[in-house]
Amino acid sequence: MKKNNLLRNFLTGFLTIGASLTLGLLSFSGTFILTANVPLAIGLASSAFVLSTMYEGQIYMKNIKNSLKKLFFPSFMKQEMARQFLNELTEQQTLNNQNMPPLFKDYIKLQTELKELKKRLKKQEKKDKQAIKRYSRPIKLIEKWFANNFMQHPQVNVNSDYLSIFDWIQQKNLNGRLFNYQEKYQRRKKILLASRIFSFAAGAFMGLGTAYLLAEPLTVIPFIAALAATPATAIPLFIGLSSLTVLAGAAYALLTYNCISDLVQRESIQNGLKEIKNLFSETFSWKKLGKVIVIMLLLASSIALTLCTAGTWLTIAQTGRPFFNALKTITTPIMLFINPIVMAISAGAFNVANTCETCEEISGFFKKEKEEENEEKDKSKNKEGLTSRMRDKFVTLKKKENLGQILNPFRILLILTFSPLRVLLFLGHLASIGATADRVLNIPEMLTLFVIAFTEMLEDFHYFTGNKLDIPTRILKIGLSPLFILSATWNFFASMANSETSGKKAFPFSFEGFFKACKKAGFFIFDYLKKEDKEENGAVINFSPSSQRIICQQMIEDSRKKEASNPQANWEMTQALNNDLPACDNIKEWLESQRNKKHTETGMTVYNERHLTLFDKIENRLCTAPPASASSETDEQTPVGVKGIA
Repeated sequence: MKKNNLLRNFLTGFLTIGASLTLGLLSFSGTFILTANVPLAIGLASSAFVLSTMYEGQIYMKNIKNSLKKLFFPSFMKQEMARQFLNELTEQQTLNNQNMPPLFKDYIKLQTELKELKKRLKKQEKKDKQAIKRYSRPIKLIEKWFANNFMQHPQVNVNSDYLSIFDWIQQKNLNGRLFNYQEKYQRRKKILLASRIFSFAAGAFMGLGTAYLLAEPLTVIPFIAALAATPATAIPLFIGLSSLTVLAGAAYALLTYNCISDLVQRESIQNGLKEIKNLFSETFSWKKLGKVIVIMLLLASSIALTLCTAGTWLTIAQTGRPFFNALKTITTPIMLFINPIVMAISAGAFNVANTCETCEEISGFFKKEKEEENEEKDKSKNKEGLTSRMRDKFVTLKKKENLGQILNPFRILLILTFSPLRVLLFLGHLASIGATADRVLNIPEMLTLFVIAFTEMLEDFHYFTGNKLDIPTRILKIGLSPLFILSATWNFFASMANSETSGKKAFPFSFEGFFKACKKAGFFIFDYLKKEDKEENGAVINFSPSSQRIICQQMIEDSRKKEASNPQANWEMTQALNNDLPACDNIKEWLESQRNKKHTETGMTVYNERHLTLFDKIENRLCTAPPASASSETDEQTPVGVKGIA
């Protein structure tokens, strides 16, 4: 694993654990004070701790991971601008345009074939990440090269490929549009710099506020209060709480930065306002009215949650105290005036970002529903509605499984319990999160809890829809693992009745066969036993010489940034890129010449094993003939059960 990825994964896990445990502790104390019955309070508070830690851990992990990616890859916005420009440019051009630079033609081919591949995989209900990567990797390399060469001005580049593309852009009068994207990139750079400063401040204030919030468990929870009163355990306890404070502040800073950068990158607010405007300008329909009502409800709930957050922090400043009493005199003025404002702004950004993503999910749902309706009209299928679709699925199931497999009682039990349990756990998580910020002056705690829980449900919708491997689902599958094993065992032995003439597959009577049965049943261990991605075999399209040179150059540049050792080899590579590569029409011959290049004095090969491996990878991706598409093969037997519906 690469060093950057290892560090990023470590920081993601470390900060996620710390921040989610902090929130779980706050949820525990917030739930504990709502119930007068101590045994019941401890039970409910413990459940709130577990649920809030699981679900918010999933949300924190996703946001922190994305934020660290942006910090480790600071040019992500430049590449995003290049992607938007290329997509806008290629949407208005066709492959029949003979004057178009070969790079743009190859880019259009890659995008078109990638879309077709995704549709094909979706139709076959298959997932092939490696096949998708084979297209997405060259697309990203082209976007990265374009970003490095065209998204910064003034640009001085004597490369012939660059000059041919630049001349074509001028001939098509697109330089003004390119200049607008360059200006937009410069503006966004400044916004991102300001967002980093604000995120750091928000993290500091969150750490300070957490010091106040964590003081509450010292008095509310008897066990922790006893530890704090004992001199031998008081110091380790305060060290642990201080560590949680720092982790919560750091995690919140990353969450804030990720949300603000997402709002800027996706232009979520502008697109949302445009979507609402278009809905009002179009002809009236009940479906559009429902969509507008849902979007307005999401925005209103987002504002309500922001106000509740500000009110909670103000209440904490007025009634709470930090677990270090010496800080109260210094921090109280800050907590009373500055902290609620900063936390309200950062919470508002987080709420708006999540609301916009949920709105996109809803828009996608309506769009998908419309496409399905059009497809049904075109193909004249499913005219009888739900009953017909269920009958068709049952007929398909009968072709794959015998009656004993279909009547698998353990699989039926899983289908009837797994999804309802997921819903119940999610509802419990909403209540537990409501208990973390239910302290607003002059407003009943239960009312605030309900508002926050409802808003949390709307905002967290997009994190768990379609996500079959989130943290709560994994834990639930582990808890129900006996049912999965029993379901797999039943299916394994019932399949023995299948004959070759029936066309129904039987599992081999061996350990390997039982292993496959468990995998088809969705046993949790197979969520972690994933095949490693192997290097793709062959180019996905027949790249033009210009595209080959550009992709080759970008792959070498990326490799040189990751490892700065061997300066002599890097100098030789720079000379080859600047002098030899631009004039080369056969990338395979150029790569071979680089492999054989030797020092004039020593006669030793210039490049080391790492460079030679890179050359092999470039040749494999650009020069090798593409293999037959794996996605066109006949679909395998799709397992029916929890794995398909979870």
